Amino acid sequence: MDLPAKAKILVVDDQPSIRRLLQEVFRFDQLEVLAVGDGKEAVEAARREKPAVALIDLKMPGQDGLETLRQLRASSADLPVVMMTALGEEREKEEAAGLGCTCFLTKPFDINEVRSIVLALVKAQVS
Repeated sequence: MDLPAKAKILVVDDQPSIRRLLQEVFRFDQLEVLAVGDGKEAVEAARREKPAVALIDLKMPGQDGLETLRQLRASSADLPVVMMTALGEEREKEEAAGLGCTCFLTKPFDINEVRSIVLALVKAQVS
């Protein structure tokens, strides 16, 4: 897939293993992965780095994924956001959709599906 040079994606997850996995997967696509462990870091990284796509874990200690999405929307209304969670609670999915979440993935996810979704979103952002 033809991607722009230096395209960035933001990965927000409190589990270091998930951050590492996604960094490895997208490194082969030559995407720069901004991997952070909490929502506050995510908001700062998004303001500073202007990623093309954000992948955000729903359940994190402190600032959860929904609050992170709310704050991102205040400064990046058009940023495509993929929410990830191990718990598929319908109320939270509805709230995320209402905040403009592009799609919702349940962990454990199919890494090929994640890659396909993210690459399509990155390509759409720069088209």
